Order: sequence, then C-alpha cells, then structure tokens
Amino acid sequence: MTHVKEKEEQKLFFDHDFDATFEEAVEFMKEKLSLKPEEFYELDAKARFRAFTVAKLTGLGAIERVKEKLLKAIEEGKTLKEWIEELGEDGILKAVGFHQSNPWYLETVFRTNISTAYNAGRFMQFARSKDKIKYLEYVAIDDGRTTPICKRLDGTKLPPDDPFWATYTPPNHFNCRSTVRAIFKGSNEAGKVRKRAPRDLPELPEGFRSSPLSSWWKLIDSMARRVVKYGLKDEILEKAKKLCQKNLSDDWCEEYKEVERYLRDAEEIVEKQQKAEKEFLKVLKEFDVEKPEESFKKLWVSERTYQNHLRDRLDEGVISGWKDYLEKTLETLALYSGVYYEVYSESWDRILYDRKRQWMVVLTEKGRIISSMKVNEKLKELFDRHIQKAKRDKQTLEIHRGKTNEELKREAEGVLKALRGKK
Repeated sequence: MTHVKEKEEQKLFFDHDFDATFEEAVEFMKEKLSLKPEEFYELDAKARFRAFTVAKLTGLGAIERVKEKLLKAIEEGKTLKEWIEELGEDGILKAVGFHQSNPWYLETVFRTNISTAYNAGRFMQFARSKDKIKYLEYVAIDDGRTTPICKRLDGTKLPPDDPFWATYTPPNHFNCRSTVRAIFKGSNEAGKVRKRAPRDLPELPEGFRSSPLSSWWKLIDSMARRVVKYGLKDEILEKAKKLCQKNLSDDWCEEYKEVERYLRDAEEIVEKQQKAEKEFLKVLKEFDVEKPEESFKKLWVSERTYQNHLRDRLDEGVISGWKDYLEKTLETLALYSGVYYEVYSESWDRILYDRKRQWMVVLTEKGRIISSMKVNEKLKELFDRHIQKAKRDKQTLEIHRGKTNEELKREAEGVLKALRGKK
C-alpha cells in the first residue's frame, strides 16, 4: 500500500496545483486503492448522492444571490447599466464560484470530496486488514498551508478501533490534504510506536465530525435547512432511496433513514425560524419613530430584560444612553454580516452579528430580542457559561451558521433612516 509520505503520491494527489477532471480523479483513486466491487459501489453511491445534493443547492444558491442583488438595485433606483457595472466584468456568479475565471467554490467542493473518497477507500482497506494492523497514524502535509487543526492532529498513532478515528478521520476541514496510514504488526516501526492521543482535541467545522465512511449520507445541518427551504426534500429523499436500493442491495438501508431524519429535524427548525422572523418583523414594522424608546422596548422579550441590558451596556461604557443603544441595535439588524443559531435540545436562538461594528443581537425562537451587546471577551464568557450549563443539564449545544434575512435588514434600515431623518 502506498502511503502519503511518498513523494510521488504527494505530487499526484496532494499538491496544491493538482489539476484533473473528475474522470481522471476517479481513475487515480482506482489505481491507488484496492477495493472489492461491492466496496467501490458503496463508495460510488455516497459520492453520487453528495454530488447531486451539492449541485442542486449550489445552483439555487447562486440564483438566489443574483435575485437579491437585483432586488436591492431596484429598491435603490439603479438602472440596468449601473447594476451590471456594479457586478463587474464577471458578474455576481464569479463571487459564488460559477465562472471559469474564478471557480474557487467548485474547486473546494471537488478537492474536499475527492479527499473524502480517498480516505473512505483507505478505511475500507483497513477494515479488511484490521487483524494485521497495530496502529493507524494521522499524516498531515507539513507546509505553509497546513491548518492548525491538522498540525494538532499530525502524528497521532492509535489502534484502528480507537474512538478517535470515528471523529477525526480526514478530511477535517475544507481542502484538507491529510490522510491516515497503517502501521502493521511485526514491522520494525510497530515496536517503536507508543500509543499517542493529542490533548485538547480541536473543534472541527460542521460537517467534518464523523468518519468519511458515513459522513456522505449525513446532510450537515446547514445543507438540510437549505434543502427544506428550496423545496428539494422529496427529490433528495428519492435520490437517497434509489442509491440505497441500487448499490447496497437493501430495500431500506440505514443511510436512507439517516437522511430522512436530518431532513425532518431541519424542517422543524426552519418552521420555527420562519415563525420567529415573521413575528419579529411584524413588531418591527409597527415601530413608531415618534415614540422610539417605547417601540424599542416592544422588540425585547420583556421590558425588564431591556432595562437590565441597558444598565449593563451603560456600565460597560459601550453606549452613551438609550438612544445610542437603539441606534447600535438597529444598525446591527440592518447591516449584520453573519447569522448563527445556538441550539439547545428543542430550542434555538438566532444570533445576528455585525462584523464591522463588532456588535451582535440575539433573537429568541419567540421572535424577540433577548440580548444586544458588543462582541468582546464577555461574549466568550457568556458562551462558555451556556456550554457548561448545557453539559450540566445533559443537553446538546450546537452552533450553526445561517443565512441573512433580507426583508428584516431592509425594514431595520428603513426605521433607522426614519429616525435619523427625524433628528
């Protein structure tokens, strides 16, 4: 078996300038991996399912991005010529990776999935030879592009059945180039190796927290929510069912059930999110610029919560008064650049984050503000307390990235302009 440390393999597969068609990449994997036909078809089914899902979501995402930009241009009274000039020579599609001159997104999808397939194939080999293997070693490519995650995991040597491999089998992030090699019993190296597990294991990005043998069937949460949002649930389930039946010789495979569960959970979350956003927008649209403080209080979970946060922000010295607090909150609602969901078992909070101003607003699932604060060390402490509480209560705490709500941003911007015009 060829392993990653050999120069030829680095040159062919892991070099940054590796450039190949999809067919060439498949041929490369076939040459490097000795798989039984049934193993190859299982790998093939997972690859087809993920490729199908990513292609659907990416295409619709690009269309939606163009639509949003066009709607904004119309609202701002721009001509078609101005809009085209603003998009630039390659258009907004270039920014999301759908242009030949800048295919960064498609390249990331390609590299990450090829790496996943390669490592999944290697673990199929390891499973067949597990009685002969003493340790598996995590091997990272050590150069200027090595991530902190892979630097931390590099050199880890553990038995093949150690729980570590269920989570930390590469790829462990986008464009990950690491792999795993086997150290066989009876070899000179096997007698010198000591069992080694890194301390303080790194947190992995969403979608990379499982073995590649199973992860392809798992729609990560952000993907599952987009599937529901775009109305692709039935089509995705049908694709998963066909691949299960065709390639795994099973009328009802466990992988299909996993996909179904992810989509069902995503459907519930999306429904809650839409309900909360609708409720918050309703109150925001009723904002009375003649009575700004009274209207601001109505956006909060309760007047007491608002008063407590106002006092805390004044004590911290990050605001000068309630008017300043109102303006910073509205600016974040109008200009936020990131959305995160903090999920505790059955509930979730929507976190709107303005990177430029380093401010965040947190909405509850009831559609009201529960917090508005500057992003600093205190925020980190807050999250730490949440995590500790979740552990004590034996709840699951997850952080998910989400999509901005353009209608909410436009409405907040309108209120902000009305207040400033009133001044």
